Amino acid sequence: MTPRAPVWLSPAVAISLVLVSAFSLLSFLVLSAYAPELRSSSDGGAHALSTSAIGFAGIVRLLGSDGVPVVVDRGFLSRDRNGGSLMVLTPVAFADPDDVAAIAPAGPRLIVLPKWVVERDPFARAWVRKIEPLNTGLIVNSTLKSLSSATKLSQGEGTAPVALHKTQAASNFDIPPRIAAVDSLQTISGKDWLPLVVDAHGNAVLARLRGTRTYVLADPDLMNTHGLFDLATARAAIGILQGLRAGDSAVRFDVTLNGFGRSPSLLRQAFAPPFLGATLCAVVAAVLMAFHAIARFGAPLRAAPAFAAGKQALVDNAAQLIKMLGREPRMTLRYAYTTRNMVARAVGAPKDLSGDELNALLDRLTRAGGSAPVLQELCDEAARAETRTDMMGIAAKLYRWRRGLIHGR
Repeated sequence: MTPRAPVWLSPAVAISLVLVSAFSLLSFLVLSAYAPELRSSSDGGAHALSTSAIGFAGIVRLLGSDGVPVVVDRGFLSRDRNGGSLMVLTPVAFADPDDVAAIAPAGPRLIVLPKWVVERDPFARAWVRKIEPLNTGLIVNSTLKSLSSATKLSQGEGTAPVALHKTQAASNFDIPPRIAAVDSLQTISGKDWLPLVVDAHGNAVLARLRGTRTYVLADPDLMNTHGLFDLATARAAIGILQGLRAGDSAVRFDVTLNGFGRSPSLLRQAFAPPFLGATLCAVVAAVLMAFHAIARFGAPLRAAPAFAAGKQALVDNAAQLIKMLGREPRMTLRYAYTTRNMVARAVGAPKDLSGDELNALLDRLTRAGGSAPVLQELCDEAARAETRTDMMGIAAKLYRWRRGLIHGR
């Protein structure tokens, strides 16, 4: 007895591999499309998604709790990018100043300058540890150089309480006169800047670029999570943002300068309305096609032989030959005689009668039963048939004649 060959891949295992591969491919495409959104924001950076000490997630949440609509702006796919009441930019220390200047919304914008060199906390991923203040020249060259080449930044010595004063240009700002102590208070100066909020020495903490609606908050500790720990500082941050808003629409915090922007993606559009419906239809169609390829619907069809055998094949071939030769109308009279013979057997007519005698007998039976027309007339009409239409009409009359005489199909 011949041993059976080992089965290395059963149908169930093959189907499972195909399903797992298809699911893995679809998952990879979806994750690739939404990779920027799925990227972790707990990097300890100074942006609106960060919960670290230098991050601005706290002010975003505080504004929302105060009833102010807030949007974290990722760039390209943000709807109505120029429709906010204020755009807040938080550039990093090594940003391109042209990129900062390029984000120019129709409304006002506030640039919050960086200040600290930090390192990641080894015990908490979202936390950072302060090392030292950034070089002021580096901050200017990476953020404000394209806006004003005459900008200067200064940093105080040590940690000291800060007294804030509003200038006449910022009379509508609601900020407390004193806030908590700030380490190395950072201020801005230059001929192109108009001070709005100054410290006790008259150095500008908040300034506006002359002739524009661009504002700069020199020290981020007045608005980041570390600064919001103090209630007075939190009130000052809210007062600055409320004073800079133009209207009641959302305050938009840009994160494109921090590497969290979204770029145009055809793949992402395939998984977003209005194209999501078409994508789902394509996936369902692919599943049905795969199922149709795996499982047969109904019993398999038997392959027909090249030359069919049997009575049915003989009849079909003869019928096709008669049709091809155009001799169908000439068979009408024979069809009438066949119908007559069927009726004669049904009524028990004598077998030794001639054709005319049989026609006469059946005609008498037809008249006795009240049926019409007469058989002899039908036979004469069948003899005159010339087209298929004539043939079908006479066949219908013969059928009705037979039904009326023997009451059978």
